[in-house]
Amino acid sequence: MKKKILHIIICSFLLLGYSCENYDELIPKEYEKILSMKEVGEQNLVLYTTGEDGAFEVTVMKGGKTPELKAEAEVGVMNEAELADYSKLVGKEYKLLPSSMYEIPNQQVNFTTEERYQNRSIFFKTSDIKMLLEAEPQTNYVLPVMLTSNTDSVNSEKKLLILKPNVVVPVVTYEELESSVSVSGDGVTYDFYLTLPFESLWDFEATVEIDSMAAPYGMILLPSSNYNLENAGVVSFKKGSKKSEPLSITINNGDFFGSSYVIPIKIKDISLPGFEFSSSIFKLYGAFNKIPLTAGMLSTNAQEPSEGPIENLIDENPASYFHSAYSFPVSDAHYIQINLKEPITKCGFDYQNRNNYNGKPLEFRIMVSSDGETWTELAHVDSGLPTTPGSKYSSVFYTATQPFSYFRFVVYRTNDGYSPTFFSLAEFTLFGK
Repeated sequence: MKKKILHIIICSFLLLGYSCENYDELIPKEYEKILSMKEVGEQNLVLYTTGEDGAFEVTVMKGGKTPELKAEAEVGVMNEAELADYSKLVGKEYKLLPSSMYEIPNQQVNFTTEERYQNRSIFFKTSDIKMLLEAEPQTNYVLPVMLTSNTDSVNSEKKLLILKPNVVVPVVTYEELESSVSVSGDGVTYDFYLTLPFESLWDFEATVEIDSMAAPYGMILLPSSNYNLENAGVVSFKKGSKKSEPLSITINNGDFFGSSYVIPIKIKDISLPGFEFSSSIFKLYGAFNKIPLTAGMLSTNAQEPSEGPIENLIDENPASYFHSAYSFPVSDAHYIQINLKEPITKCGFDYQNRNNYNGKPLEFRIMVSSDGETWTELAHVDSGLPTTPGSKYSSVFYTATQPFSYFRFVVYRTNDGYSPTFFSLAEFTLFGK
């Protein structure tokens, strides 16, 4: 409203013949320099039980028509009477935080001609505030921070900050609760991280260890001889970062096949007092000797033309699927074939059923060949196969007497009947070396 009135007055003077050169003289001195706070309104103040005082930084800014002028202000706190009046105005029941629980060491703000902003720190007695809030949980304690000046103008809309303290126990936790790695060749190294909910104010350490009792049902605990946690599991945090330094987990390859292996890790302790740590378990899953399949390596004797192309088996999307033929007859049992780029002698595989009720394998044979012409049966499975929508199957591991470069998954029976009949799968993964 003041700005609108000022604009009208200026326009009136211009109409009366004042020149542009005299325009600056029309602006009241109170607009030459205007002070304000960057942080205003009600804000939650999170304090952490680290054994040290908490802190909040207020930014005071200098603007206006001629901000190069010097200016003076003070960062203070409303008294009880002022806060009571303000509480009635906004319809809230605020109560003033006791003065013994905070400190503003340098309340005076003196701007030089060059300065446009200055910061002032407010320090809080976290332990005392924690006790107060626990004793009076229903009381709405706040610290009403006000910007005032005896000499200069203060923006009325940017002069009040209501800090509402909340004391929280800092928790060290995992960057993610689980992850997977593909282990082939000589092995792989995985970088493991812990995190804080705020930027650390200290250099400190956390220690992690293997929880051998925490392997999920159906998973195999990877033997300790096949991996190593560097630095005996000690994870370092550096001042100024929420995220820890990486802890390298080195996993060696071996005669393991499949994605059923896991390393369960838990946080053991923290070197700083006042901290808590997550009781959850981080799970690092290992898929050993997974063969990277491409669409060009896949073929079938019974592709259904209307749906379910075979490349859907390797798109890592369980919503898509492969479907063998039902719209035309195929005289032989339907199969999936994989042409390997390099010969292997040991293998295993996983598959996931399509998310529906029919076409689920109940009997299959694994056939292998070195030339794609002469085939040898490697396995015959006719029990223990899942039939519920989206269910998964992991095979045992097979060893052939001779290296092979061709692999067939041949279905002889489904929950709809005997071969030749259609089947469908959402995903198929082959492991081998």
